[in-house]
Formats: sequence, structure tokens, C-alpha cells
Amino acid sequence: MTKKAILLIAIVGALQATAFALTGAVGNADRIALRDGYSQYDGKIDLRDATGAVTFYYWGGSRCAAAPIAPTDRQVDVLLDAHLSGHAVALDYTSYNSALGASRCWDGGIQVY
Repeated sequence: MTKKAILLIAIVGALQATAFALTGAVGNADRIALRDGYSQYDGKIDLRDATGAVTFYYWGGSRCAAAPIAPTDRQVDVLLDAHLSGHAVALDYTSYNSALGASRCWDGGIQVY
């Protein structure tokens, strides 16, 4: 393989990694709460990044009522499987303001590491 071919492969790999980067930081779920019928949210994830900072992500309920997309049951299953297996994840979210303040609303986009 020539140096040009190796360089091209490296550039394509870097572009793919950048193209698939998700909105949220990479971290491990400290806690996942599923609260069917709870008025504030249907689910909440406490994600701890490499620095130890914890970020909260929600879906459903009054916190994310304006969010057009919520995660499917399958996407929640992937999150739970990643948590149980000890894998880090990155989540795609949109910020919304509600009567409860600003919330990061997870739309189901997930990348498992």
C-alpha cells in the first residue's frame, strides 16, 4: 500500500468519525430512571464524563413536551445494555426551556463506545 493510499484511508476515517459525532459528551450512565406516567419526564439519564462532571438528559413529560422526537423502546434498550455492559455512550439531544427550566432532551440518537 502506498503512502498516499494510507493517508487517504486515514482522512476518510477521520471524516467518518467527525460526521457521526453526537451532540452530548461521552460518558457512563451513573443512573437511568424510567418513570412511566410521571409528569416531569418519562426517562432521565445521569451521564458522567471522563472529568467526573455529571450531565442530565431527559425525554418525555413536561420537561421535553416541545421535543419533536423521543427515543424508541429499542433505543432505550440499547442505552440500558450499554450501561449494564459498562460501555460509555454519547447521546444526541436538543435543549428546551420549560416551566421547570432548561433541559437536555434526548431524541434517541446514541453512540456506544
